[in-house]
Amino acid sequence: RWYELVLAIGEYRLGRYQEALDELARAHPLDYPWKSAYVAAAHAQLGDVEAARRALDDRLAGGADFARSFRDQFERWFEPSLMEHLMDGLRKAGLEEDGARRGSEHDTPHEDARGARHTVGRQAERDGLRAALEAAHEGRGSLVCVAGEPGIGKTTLVEGFLADAAADGRGTVARGRCSERLAGSDAYLPVLEALDSLLQGREGAAVAQALKRVAPVWYAQLAPLSGQSDESTRLLEEIKGATQERLKREFVALVREVSSSSPLVLFLDDLHWADVSTVDLLSFLAGSFDGTKVLVVATYRPSDMLLAKHPFLQIKTDLQARGLARELLLEFLQESEVADYLALELPGHRFPPEFPALIHAKTEGSPLFMADLVRYLRDKGAIAEVDGHWTLEQGLPDIERELPESVRGMIERKIGQLGDDDRQLLAAASVQGAAFDSAVVAGVLDLPSDQVEERLDRLERVHAFVKLTGEAELPDRTLTLRDQFVHVLYQNALYASLRATRKATLSREFGQALERV
Repeated sequence: RWYELVLAIGEYRLGRYQEALDELARAHPLDYPWKSAYVAAAHAQLGDVEAARRALDDRLAGGADFARSFRDQFERWFEPSLMEHLMDGLRKAGLEEDGARRGSEHDTPHEDARGARHTVGRQAERDGLRAALEAAHEGRGSLVCVAGEPGIGKTTLVEGFLADAAADGRGTVARGRCSERLAGSDAYLPVLEALDSLLQGREGAAVAQALKRVAPVWYAQLAPLSGQSDESTRLLEEIKGATQERLKREFVALVREVSSSSPLVLFLDDLHWADVSTVDLLSFLAGSFDGTKVLVVATYRPSDMLLAKHPFLQIKTDLQARGLARELLLEFLQESEVADYLALELPGHRFPPEFPALIHAKTEGSPLFMADLVRYLRDKGAIAEVDGHWTLEQGLPDIERELPESVRGMIERKIGQLGDDDRQLLAAASVQGAAFDSAVVAGVLDLPSDQVEERLDRLERVHAFVKLTGEAELPDRTLTLRDQFVHVLYQNALYASLRATRKATLSREFGQALERV
């Protein structure tokens, strides 16, 4: 079942390694060529190196050859941060990798991987990132927040921008990832990961010297000190009793040192899982943006930020008011951009003109859903390459009924975050359709209209399930808010969750309610 493997990779990406192993246990048999690599990486990240080595078995003997084959197989599909995350797990499992190739990944993504990302649209957002980098070149640092819901393409957009910046020699890139599994635990984890990526890059030796000179407390956390040399002894004494304020001052000094000749781009992925200390450090760094060649790029999910009442929200508002931060909110792709994606992903295709419209209607332009659906159709043979051209092997009506399990799983997990009352409210609204009236829903559920409106407002702001499209007056002069589901797949899934008898009852009650108005 290929989709279990997709779900496993998604769990691994989020740092949920045990969940990834659970999905892998339901996926392909172990003789699937690459499953053992995923199993080994997940076990190693959990600290069970023995189980990781058992999973790799004789592939450990292949060393760099196996590592190279793994990269060659998946670089064109995975963004660089995920590829490095997987390779980090394999290295912890004991797999040796070609050092030269490993080091290059931190600064200049592999050319094939860069060319295969197939980012479409997002021109305004790319322009915004480039403008912020130009400002950093001039000593005007800033924070750019790339926001959007899961699967909207935040990381892909940023990785494409970073690849261009590195290839053009426009800056030094440091990457750190916040983990859901470790959210709120040890302080500064994404920052430490970003600094480690600098140490592993081409300028690693210079960064190490800068750390020792201006940020010894940070250096001690990245390079364990034995106390067996005069330098180690001095550093150990120096960091005893180091305060949070000292850590923050050292970090700013390090950023200025590293960015003295070329801008430093600090990328923090999934900031909605960042610990409080990391947020505080960002706020402190922002106070030194003026005169510092630094660009901080952070991705996050607005709904997760709001649900957790994350401290970054207050920091962001303050920085925006001071002109030190801006937010790029990613929207779904347009139908023309879906067509562009198909042209890049399946060059020379001979699909009918209706096909891009069908993919767009089925996914409503969600980049993740779109890519998963196209991959699914290709894997099951619904689209195939014949004589050098991609063609449809099934009729459009047959394809219209298809939906990958990976997409279903993501939707079900999002719905699972809702409380029972909100889930029942949205399920009832789904009976009226992709668009619905708050007053009609309130009447069917026998709830006060203002209560329904308040709950729908929260479902829009916090969960991003619906969006307000306007106000209206029903024929009986009742005022109502007009809402619609953000994605038709949410409506479909909620409607499908209703029992047949409940569907029939609600359909009848909606019909009667609409007749009365």
